[in-house]
Amino acid sequence: MEYWNTALSIAGLAIGLGIAFIRFRSETDNESARLWRENAEAEKARGDRLEGTIRDLTARVERLETENGLLRSLVTGERAIQDLSVTVTTYHREAMAALSALRGSVRAVETRKGPAGPASNKGPS
Repeated sequence: MEYWNTALSIAGLAIGLGIAFIRFRSETDNESARLWRENAEAEKARGDRLEGTIRDLTARVERLETENGLLRSLVTGERAIQDLSVTVTTYHREAMAALSALRGSVRAVETRKGPAGPASNKGPS
Protein backbone atom coordinates (compact mmCIF):
# COMPACT_ATOMS: atom_id res chain seq x y z
CA MET A 1 0.00 0.00 0.00
CA GLU A 2 2.87 2.19 0.58
CA TYR A 3 3.55 2.03 -3.13
CA TRP A 4 0.09 3.44 -3.86
CA ASN A 5 0.54 6.23 -1.37
CA THR A 6 3.81 7.22 -2.92
CA ALA A 7 2.37 7.02 -6.42
CA LEU A 8 -0.67 9.06 -5.39
CA SER A 9 1.57 11.60 -3.66
CA ILE A 10 3.73 11.93 -6.77
CA ALA A 11 0.63 12.17 -8.98
CA GLY A 12 -0.92 14.75 -6.64
CA LEU A 13 2.34 16.68 -6.61
CA ALA A 14 2.51 16.59 -10.43
CA ILE A 15 -1.11 17.71 -10.72
CA GLY A 16 -0.52 20.44 -8.15
CA LEU A 17 2.60 21.63 -10.00
CA GLY A 18 0.66 21.58 -13.29
CA ILE A 19 -2.16 23.62 -11.81
CA ALA A 20 0.31 26.03 -10.22
CA PHE A 21 2.08 26.43 -13.57
CA ILE A 22 -1.22 27.02 -15.37
CA ARG A 23 -2.27 29.52 -12.71
CA PHE A 24 1.11 31.29 -12.91
CA ARG A 25 0.95 31.37 -16.70
CA SER A 26 -2.63 32.72 -16.58
CA GLU A 27 -1.69 35.49 -14.16
CA THR A 28 1.32 36.39 -16.28
CA ASP A 29 -0.83 36.54 -19.42
CA ASN A 30 -3.45 38.65 -17.63
CA GLU A 31 -0.76 41.04 -16.35
CA SER A 32 0.75 41.30 -19.84
CA ALA A 33 -2.69 41.99 -21.34
CA ARG A 34 -3.35 44.67 -18.73
CA LEU A 35 0.02 46.34 -19.44
CA TRP A 36 -0.61 46.23 -23.20
CA ARG A 37 -4.07 47.74 -22.72
CA GLU A 38 -2.73 50.54 -20.50
CA ASN A 39 0.08 51.19 -22.96
CA ALA A 40 -2.39 51.33 -25.88
CA GLU A 41 -4.60 53.79 -23.97
CA ALA A 42 -1.59 55.98 -23.16
CA GLU A 43 -0.46 55.94 -26.81
CA LYS A 44 -3.99 56.82 -27.96
CA ALA A 45 -4.10 59.77 -25.55
CA ARG A 46 -0.64 60.87 -26.77
CA GLY A 47 -1.79 60.55 -30.39
CA ASP A 48 -4.87 62.68 -29.67
CA ARG A 49 -2.70 65.37 -28.05
CA LEU A 50 -0.32 65.33 -31.02
CA GLU A 51 -3.25 65.62 -33.44
CA GLY A 52 -4.53 68.67 -31.57
CA THR A 53 -1.05 70.19 -31.57
CA ILE A 54 -0.69 69.57 -35.31
CA ARG A 55 -4.06 71.23 -35.97
CA ASP A 56 -3.02 74.26 -33.90
CA LEU A 57 0.35 74.49 -35.64
CA THR A 58 -1.27 74.17 -39.07
CA ALA A 59 -3.66 77.02 -38.27
CA ARG A 60 -0.78 79.15 -36.99
CA VAL A 61 1.29 78.46 -40.13
CA GLU A 62 -1.64 79.42 -42.36
CA ARG A 63 -2.14 82.64 -40.38
CA LEU A 64 1.59 83.43 -40.59
CA GLU A 65 1.61 82.79 -44.34
CA THR A 66 -1.32 85.18 -44.76
CA GLU A 67 0.40 87.84 -42.67
CA ASN A 68 3.65 87.26 -44.56
CA GLY A 69 1.88 87.80 -47.88
CA LEU A 70 0.33 91.00 -46.56
CA LEU A 71 3.66 92.26 -45.26
CA ARG A 72 5.39 91.32 -48.50
CA SER A 73 2.80 93.26 -50.50
CA LEU A 74 3.26 96.24 -48.19
CA VAL A 75 7.03 96.15 -48.52
CA THR A 76 7.06 95.75 -52.27
CA GLY A 77 4.10 98.04 -52.75
CA GLU A 78 2.40 95.61 -55.11
CA ARG A 79 -1.09 96.56 -54.05
CA ALA A 80 -0.30 100.27 -54.11
CA ILE A 81 1.22 99.95 -57.58
CA GLN A 82 -1.83 98.04 -58.83
CA ASP A 83 -4.20 100.63 -57.34
CA LEU A 84 -2.11 103.45 -58.81
CA SER A 85 -2.12 101.77 -62.21
CA VAL A 86 -5.92 101.47 -62.18
CA THR A 87 -6.30 105.08 -61.02
CA VAL A 88 -3.89 106.43 -63.63
CA THR A 89 -5.54 104.45 -66.40
CA THR A 90 -9.00 105.63 -65.38
CA TYR A 91 -8.03 109.29 -65.02
CA HIS A 92 -5.99 109.19 -68.22
CA ARG A 93 -9.04 108.07 -70.17
CA GLU A 94 -11.16 110.76 -68.52
CA ALA A 95 -8.52 113.44 -69.17
CA MET A 96 -8.13 112.42 -72.81
CA ALA A 97 -11.90 112.47 -73.29
CA ALA A 98 -12.07 115.94 -71.71
CA LEU A 99 -9.24 117.21 -73.93
CA SER A 100 -10.93 115.82 -77.03
CA ALA A 101 -14.14 117.57 -76.05
CA LEU A 102 -12.26 120.84 -75.49
CA ARG A 103 -10.45 120.67 -78.83
CA GLY A 104 -13.73 120.48 -80.67
CA SER A 105 -15.27 123.50 -78.90
CA VAL A 106 -12.26 125.85 -78.81
CA ARG A 107 -11.84 128.37 -81.66
CA ALA A 108 -8.72 130.21 -82.54
CA VAL A 109 -8.63 133.50 -80.69
CA GLU A 110 -7.14 136.57 -82.36
CA THR A 111 -5.24 138.89 -80.19
CA ARG A 112 -5.23 142.63 -80.91
CA LYS A 113 -2.12 144.59 -80.68
CA GLY A 114 -2.17 148.19 -79.77
CA PRO A 115 -1.32 150.78 -82.48
CA ALA A 116 2.32 151.36 -83.17
CA GLY A 117 1.89 155.03 -83.95
CA PRO A 118 -0.82 157.69 -83.51
CA ALA A 119 -4.22 156.22 -84.09
CA SER A 120 -5.76 159.26 -85.66
CA ASN A 121 -4.60 162.39 -87.38
CA LYS A 122 -7.01 164.62 -85.53
CA GLY A 123 -5.24 164.99 -82.30
CA PRO A 124 -2.94 167.80 -81.18
CA SER A 125 0.38 167.62 -82.65
